[in-house]
Amino acid sequence: MLKLNKTLFVSALLASSVSFAGEWKGEGDLGYNSVAGNSESEALAVKLLISYVQNDWTHKAEVSANTASTDDKTSAEAYTFNFNSRYEFNEDVYGFGNYRYQDDRFSAFEYQSSLTGGVGYHFIKTEETILDAEIGAGFRSSERRLNQEKEDEAVILGKVSYKQQLTDTTKLESYLLSEAGEENTYLEAEVAVKVAMTEQLALKIAYLAKHNTDVDPGTEKTDRYTTVSLNYNF
Repeated sequence: MLKLNKTLFVSALLASSVSFAGEWKGEGDLGYNSVAGNSESEALAVKLLISYVQNDWTHKAEVSANTASTDDKTSAEAYTFNFNSRYEFNEDVYGFGNYRYQDDRFSAFEYQSSLTGGVGYHFIKTEETILDAEIGAGFRSSERRLNQEKEDEAVILGKVSYKQQLTDTTKLESYLLSEAGEENTYLEAEVAVKVAMTEQLALKIAYLAKHNTDVDPGTEKTDRYTTVSLNYNF
């Protein structure tokens, strides 16, 4: 009886290890710029992405921070967290769920938080080229910075992602995201070029734009970030 229990226990452990067997990947960006002279300025950009793939499931978690200052006066400070789960129904169609939280100290909002889900389609999926399009819906919660007024609304999500291996060492990555609600539409777009220096280390140049259609008076609708950073894959 004891031997049988041991056998069952070992079998359960093996089954558990197989069910949780998957592939972990990650990458991180670190960019810093400092200028001294008639005026002093510095900027810091940090990003960390962790992904886990198991069979038809892909889970990704990403955190990023962008800060800048001139003459010891902060001019930009933004933090973002994003979590995405994707399930591949077949070679072309997948379903997804996404949670995004953003805290931009110089935007019209104290925070913006959204939970969305929908379907996506692989228009192109090769080793050199990836072109995906997604459509979905969900819910967004935000708080105005000027009067601390909270807004809760349904949103329609749309996203297009494009990746292209230009040469053996150069890769282009870009996306366009839209969250459209009755009170406000949020748009986000990024274009980045990576130039590999080793198998794990690359130089990355990126341009990121974030746009809100409805902001308080005196607040810019669009925030723009241009970064040059080192990208490390692990």
